[in-house]
Amino acid sequence: MQNVLVVGGAGYIGSHTVQQLLKKNYKVVVVDDLSTGTRASLSQQIEFHQVDILNFADLKKVFSQNKFSAVFHFAAKLSVPESFPKHFEYFDTNVVGTKNLLKLCEEFGVNRFIFSSTAAVYGNVQSALVKETDSLCPQNPYGLTKQMAEALVVNQASIQKDFKYRILRYFNVAGAELDGSNGPRNLNSGQLILNLCRSSVGDRVVKVFGTDYATKDGTTIRDFIHVVDLAEAHTEAFKCLESNGNSGVWNCGYGQGYSVMEVIKAFEAANGLKFDIRLEPPRQGDPAQVVANNELIFKESSWRPKYNDISVICKSTYEWIKNGIERK
Repeated sequence: MQNVLVVGGAGYIGSHTVQQLLKKNYKVVVVDDLSTGTRASLSQQIEFHQVDILNFADLKKVFSQNKFSAVFHFAAKLSVPESFPKHFEYFDTNVVGTKNLLKLCEEFGVNRFIFSSTAAVYGNVQSALVKETDSLCPQNPYGLTKQMAEALVVNQASIQKDFKYRILRYFNVAGAELDGSNGPRNLNSGQLILNLCRSSVGDRVVKVFGTDYATKDGTTIRDFIHVVDLAEAHTEAFKCLESNGNSGVWNCGYGQGYSVMEVIKAFEAANGLKFDIRLEPPRQGDPAQVVANNELIFKESSWRPKYNDISVICKSTYEWIKNGIERK
């Protein structure tokens, strides 16, 4: 049984990936500082260490106590608006934290690395569907720190013998397990569907930031992916690396974009709700449209999404929140 380390494994995407790894009979060790994740999202039987990835000494203890086949790295700060006033904190966690993990991988001979990245590295894209080979020009400190972390990972492969990586660039992640076993617990991430969930149990007022973008209805367009499909993309990435697959980057999206207004309407229809929409100025660092070209992950893996349906994404998220599952 292979032993893998999931860093940031108590968070939203990390905990769903842990579930998928357990289903595939991997032994999982989780490291998380619980700043946004929660221990309740994980089985009590999982070996868990509450450690900040900036604490190199404590991280090293975890590596010294285990022999890992791979590291799945999810731990990061990820709010675009917050990344402007807190850019140094984002640099520390997202870049220095990644450096710490790579240094320990080298020291302890861990040569498989699956890295959680973001479509924010692309910035203002010029094509309808963004490809992995498109130029990187992040428009906010969050995207910049992720680009820098990616560069560290790629560089490691040129230095450490047999080191292979898979960088997964996420688009907009939402949804919950359809059986109600797991879902988002941090409602303050700023993600649109989570904002709708929060508003649905409050005043039902939704702020739309920017209505003059060069899009079909003037609001920004994003590619939404269900969290379970994304979690399975991570296990598929490890499977490919284990079967002598090459290092590289995958876009993780459905290749279909929805505007902010379309998502609001889909959420209302799926859940029988109605919102009061308030128009606000555009937010700093928000590109008009970011939609994935996902041909590469289809070509290089057997990953096939199961929940490519905006109604399912909206409804599963809302049902999770409405049912009052304990969350942070």
